[in-house]
Amino acid sequence: MYLPRVGQPAVESETPQAGKPTLALQDTILVVEDEESIRNLITTVLQDQGYQVLAAGDGIQALQGLQMLKGQCSLVITDVIMPRMKSSTFIEGVHAMRPEAKVLYMSGYAGDTLQANGVQDDMPFLPKPFLPTTLIEKVRELLQTAQPR
Repeated sequence: MYLPRVGQPAVESETPQAGKPTLALQDTILVVEDEESIRNLITTVLQDQGYQVLAAGDGIQALQGLQMLKGQCSLVITDVIMPRMKSSTFIEGVHAMRPEAKVLYMSGYAGDTLQANGVQDDMPFLPKPFLPTTLIEKVRELLQTAQPR
């Protein structure tokens, strides 16, 4: 059997593996969502992307978790309507403890309900339901911006 001579050895091209996460640079994200299944889904999606995730079912639990957190909290993803504490009160507590933290609001509500709960039109917002890819894109976008909101 004869094979044709090749001038240079074949070089394998480096192709990214599908589904392999882009590693986050030590970013810690706090997820606050009272619906356990949604909270677990968001947590899993973010962890699969390499983020450190703290999860809480309400604002009180979340603030307690922030007090115990050693290190920086890069982003807080919070539901707008939560039990035990208004999201606006919760975010005031977050900014008192972690002024560096950016905030991404999420909700199935819109318009006046959002404004009544402290969410203004210029604030980062993710309407429910959303796809995991949309969540990842929004998180990356917020983490790349310079100023906390």
